[in-house]
Amino acid sequence: MVFEFARCEKIPVAWVLAGGYCCEIEKIVRVHLNTAQARWEVFSAEKHR
Repeated sequence: MVFEFARCEKIPVAWVLAGGYCCEIEKIVRVHLNTAQARWEVFSAEKHR
């Protein structure tokens, strides 16, 4: 939703990889991968053809 709004309004987006969510590194990595995937789905060139 945030990425879609930014794309429509032509607003640059940056996000940082933070930690401290929990002790399990796998869960933290999953959060970062999900964010990257959401970004890819919204901003990918294929979607805008």
